[in-house]
Amino acid sequence: MPEIEALHLWNALFDPRDILDLIKSGRTEDEAASRLVAALRGALIGWSTAPDRRGE
Repeated sequence: MPEIEALHLWNALFDPRDILDLIKSGRTEDEAASRLVAALRGALIGWSTAPDRRGE
């Protein structure tokens, strides 16, 4: 189910500890949010356009 895969990705990308680490490394909150949302968007686009390989 794509919704479950997207939820797993969301949880992996948006772990609060990792977000805080990004901000502590010198990024602003807006920069960290923009990068994480862009990463999520890119991954979701990749999943939506990839061939379905279940059943191979």
